[in-house]
Amino acid sequence: MSLIANGISYRHHPHSSFLFENLTLSVPKGAKVSLIGPNGAGKTTLLHLLAGRLSPATGSLVRSSTPYLVPQQTAPDRRNVAELLGITHKLRALRAICSGSVEPDDFETLGDDWEIEAQSRAALDAWGLSHVALDTPSDALSGGERTKTLLAGWTLHDPAIVLLDEPTNHLDIDSLAILTDTLRDYRGSLVVISHDDRFVREIGVTETVELSIG
Repeated sequence: MSLIANGISYRHHPHSSFLFENLTLSVPKGAKVSLIGPNGAGKTTLLHLLAGRLSPATGSLVRSSTPYLVPQQTAPDRRNVAELLGITHKLRALRAICSGSVEPDDFETLGDDWEIEAQSRAALDAWGLSHVALDTPSDALSGGERTKTLLAGWTLHDPAIVLLDEPTNHLDIDSLAILTDTLRDYRGSLVVISHDDRFVREIGVTETVELSIG
């Protein structure tokens, strides 16, 4: 299994009622799972639990690798594009080495990613972000551009598990076509929240999990 949620419960505050209780979910390697349910059922919260950004009140979560999350809300913050892509540490190490550093930590951080800058540029270009520089602050991007930057990070890192929360909301037609084609060919494990039934069908979802309120 890539992801296992075993009997998890969650509430937003210690004295509030549970959003859900004793929830069990397993996502096999290579499966594509769609989360559905009414607003307020906890779909987004569950995705953040699976990603490790929240902790359950009870139960356990097992992940075969660190999931890559593309959230629905991509509000601007203090990060720049390189930070959104998750490559800042590698760029810093690369530039240090190019400036003469022989520190083992720099070489360990960079690993084999000597082309990380060019690869990042190519990933952004593929999502229609050729006008966006790696040092562009996120608050200079539109909502759609921030979503596409995170999607570029997904294709750049090629994670074994990806979690997508309403990924089509801010995308133009061309970007939606890229996302659909990329997900259709994706061989990792996917959990997606989407109200777009056609999109869900076209990417080849293998299982639907419904959350209910109460």
